[in-house]
Amino acid sequence: MTQQATRTPTTNAASRKESVRLLAGIADRSKDGLVSFCRIPGFEGLLCTPDALYKTAFQLFDRQGNGTVSYGKERLINYAEFTQLLHDFHEEYAMEAFRSKDPAGSGYISP
Repeated sequence: MTQQATRTPTTNAASRKESVRLLAGIADRSKDGLVSFCRIPGFEGLLCTPDALYKTAFQLFDRQGNGTVSYGKERLINYAEFTQLLHDFHEEYAMEAFRSKDPAGSGYISP
């Protein structure tokens, strides 16, 4: 049985409610808990930018709406630092994946 088949209607409703809450938090750029209709075009514009994935993730974690997110216990980082952190993570992940397919360390992998 697939995971989708084992979900109950209550679980789906709870997941949808949480998804709407998270998306509303991204659209609510002033973080006042309200999303007015006039803010929707700005949110749509955000989703159309080349770095939409990074920007939406940043907005999700920028809970105060002050242009920073917490990193570690006491460090705040801005959008540029956030994107660099994600870039570095993806680069390291790709390097580890390559190394796992190149056990001899030759610098080459085959399909």
